[in-house]
Amino acid sequence: MSQKAPLSISTLLFVSLASVAYASPVMPHITEELFHKYFKTDKHIGSIHVSEWPKANSFVSDEKAHELGELGIRIIEQARKFKSENGVSLKAPIKASISAKISQEDFNQIIEDIKGTIRAEEIIYLDGEESFSFEIIQT
Repeated sequence: MSQKAPLSISTLLFVSLASVAYASPVMPHITEELFHKYFKTDKHIGSIHVSEWPKANSFVSDEKAHELGELGIRIIEQARKFKSENGVSLKAPIKASISAKISQEDFNQIIEDIKGTIRAEEIIYLDGEESFSFEIIQT
């Protein structure tokens, strides 16, 4: 199991429970069943209808993670734009070079997601002076 798995699982559980809670006023019977079967852990809460609504601020905001996510989105956009403008299939494997003002360690946190999304066989990271540049080396 990867290091991202525990965070992914807790996010999935949070979203699932929130969805059940939000649907409970219009589908009381099925949401009550789902709550008891999958989410009831506190013996003092007997029903989804008396539990607290999910709070949006229960997640800790991570500015660095947000910035890395934005960089990942920019890289993916550039790769898709290149492929589209050059008539290359989105499924075609590529090799790319990325220069950014972030550390190698930070870049390593997003590289696998980027590789999978843009179908990159290899991404070469260059420690950049400018905020961001992206170049396709080979298609």
